Amino acid sequence: MVDVFDTSSIPDEPAYWDALASRIANAAPRSRSGVAWVGSRRSGWVAAAYLAAAAAVVIATAIATAHPRGPAPAAVLASVLAPNDPLGRMVAGATPPSLAALSVDAPRNREAP
Repeated sequence: MVDVFDTSSIPDEPAYWDALASRIANAAPRSRSGVAWVGSRRSGWVAAAYLAAAAAVVIATAIATAHPRGPAPAAVLASVLAPNDPLGRMVAGATPPSLAALSVDAPRNREAP
């Protein structure tokens, strides 16, 4: 049976691996990216600065003219996290409840020992 993971035919010498690395590096395309163009030329820096300033103006205008569409996020969070049952609302209130208010009637179906 043929061993699929057999690597005995690959030489394990530094010269072989150096040659392979140089062949791969020479075959790789040497194209410049847009980021490299922006960083290498003055016109690229100017264009990037104009784009950043325009984006800042658009964002600031959008924030200044935006109308609130609903309640504040803190109010929404408080309503979501508030307990639904009366006892939970009483305990979660601003002032602690009295002990008389916390007394809960125990179920009466237990038989006395």
